Amino acid sequence: MNNIIRSFSFLRFPLAVFVIMQHMKITGFTEIYFFDNLLYGLLKAIARVAVPCFYIISGFFFFLNVELFDNATYKNKIFKRIKSLFIPYILWNLICYIVLLTKDLITGNPTIHGGLLHIETFFSSFFLFNSGTTPISAPMWFLRDLIIVVFITPLIYLGLKRVPFVFLSLLLFLFFTYKISPLYIIYPAQPYTAPLFFSIGSYVSINKNKNTISHFAIRKWMLLLSVFMFLFLFLWNLYIDNFLHK
Repeated sequence: MNNIIRSFSFLRFPLAVFVIMQHMKITGFTEIYFFDNLLYGLLKAIARVAVPCFYIISGFFFFLNVELFDNATYKNKIFKRIKSLFIPYILWNLICYIVLLTKDLITGNPTIHGGLLHIETFFSSFFLFNSGTTPISAPMWFLRDLIIVVFITPLIYLGLKRVPFVFLSLLLFLFFTYKISPLYIIYPAQPYTAPLFFSIGSYVSINKNKNTISHFAIRKWMLLLSVFMFLFLFLWNLYIDNFLHK
């Protein structure tokens, strides 16, 4: 188990680099459009593995050393996450709101139609501000989704203990089909990334002491999952960017 923890700790830096790569558009590798797009899609697919991996790691550590997930354990976990997730999340979005509001007042050019001086806009800034999909500090969407998942961990724990195969299969199905469903037009994001991959990490952590899951099996399982995620995200990225949403 210590090897797995060290492996997760080692992954934090390369995954952070992948997150930066995901928000960059690097082209011009070749003079051939097809191969240039292919290489760009490859890099984007590699980068998009980062967020699911972070959720897997978060789920794993949430249930690490938890023998009984009762009310006392849940309250203790929530209290710790309020300090480590919720308060920083609120502060960063509040800072962003104040900066943009100051800019609006100085320039007279509102960031959004109607300006920021509305109570509805203020509260939406912390949850669904940017096109209804991100908070006002857009990169904080990752923390927002993680906070929501943390609060519903009793449901996740129940699903993973009672019907793990059905539970994970349902999340997998919703994750695969959401972007081609009519709901994507209403909410053009991916709300099932956090629940699915957090649950995968949680499942590994919850079952870490079972004889059927050895350290080798866990490493092999994580490797196969990573390869599958990479191939899926690579092909899905090409399909979404070049065909579906053109």
